[in-house]
Amino acid sequence: MAKVFRVTGTFHTGHHDQNFSKEIVADKDARARELMMSLIGSKHAVPRRLIKITEVKEVPADQIEDAVVRHKAGL
Repeated sequence: MAKVFRVTGTFHTGHHDQNFSKEIVADKDARARELMMSLIGSKHAVPRRLIKITEVKEVPADQIEDAVVRHKAGL
């Protein structure tokens, strides 16, 4: 069964660092990290070396904030 993880951190954009926090559906935290790196890299054209993930935390079903993520997780 898929789990939901909240991935938080920062990435560098030109002149400043941008904070991020996103819920991701994945089977384990390593996959959630990989998906987040891929997403930020492609959406913002940021190399992986400029993305710093500070926390990957599994989110209980009753605390999922994103409706799309809740649907993808089958909840």
